[in-house]
Amino acid sequence: MNYKPSSADAFGSVEYIMRDVEWGWLIRYIHSTGASAFFIVVYLHMFRALLYGRTRSRASCCGSSAC
Repeated sequence: MNYKPSSADAFGSVEYIMRDVEWGWLIRYIHSTGASAFFIVVYLHMFRALLYGRTRSRASCCGSSAC
C-alpha cells in the first residue's frame, strides 16, 4: 500500500504516488474526478425529485392501502 493516513506521512505518500508510482497521477485524477461527478449526479437527482414532487412514499403513490 502506498498511502499512509498518519498526519505526518500523508503529504509525502501522496507526493510519492503522484511522482514515483507508475500511472499514479492518472489514477489519482480519475478518482477525484469520479468522486466529484458522483456528487453532482446525486445533487441533480435530488433536485429532480424536488422539482417534480416525487417526495411522497411509494405506497401512497401506487394507491395501495399499506402505510
